[in-house]
Amino acid sequence: SFPTRRSSDLPLSHNADFWIKMTGEAFFPGFCEKLVGANIGEVREFDIDVPSDFPVEGMPGTTLHYKVTMKGLKTRTLPAMDDAFAASIADGKSLNELKIMAREELQRQKHGNIDAAKRNGVMSALLAKVECELPTAMVRNQTQSILQEIVRENQTRGVTEEVIQEHQQDLVGSAAQSARDRIKGTFVLLRVAEQEKIQVT
Repeated sequence: SFPTRRSSDLPLSHNADFWIKMTGEAFFPGFCEKLVGANIGEVREFDIDVPSDFPVEGMPGTTLHYKVTMKGLKTRTLPAMDDAFAASIADGKSLNELKIMAREELQRQKHGNIDAAKRNGVMSALLAKVECELPTAMVRNQTQSILQEIVRENQTRGVTEEVIQEHQQDLVGSAAQSARDRIKGTFVLLRVAEQEKIQVT
């Protein structure tokens, strides 16, 4: 089970039975480097100096002391790139056909990203030119919905509850601004559609 440290009241202070991918930024910058070469059952203790630009209040400039027990090791094994693998992804497709499908999907995603960037640019320009009163209840409900999305996304990325709580005010502020922009954007587009006589067919 890992880790423990002197400053147990701060985020990232402890965890147990926790799988971690051995990358430079996993869990905490520099953490995995201290575990390279460890065997199952081995216990390691080490310090990590928190960078001065680490984005969690109260942590920059501190030193973290960890005691880690290596309970298990896993190795990711990639499947062979052959027709059997291709058929398992897309029924009846060969490896060459799967590559073509993947290339076409990547191109579609790239075009979609470009279109989305254009739409976002247009909306940002429109929102900057419009000021209007927004229904309080709509803003409140939309803020709550966006906040839940942000929390779910951070939890999926492995951000701890302590870190989320630490940044609660920033998250709420960001969600509220996004809610206002979404609602104002909807009103603006409805007005544009009305002026241009655009209808859904």
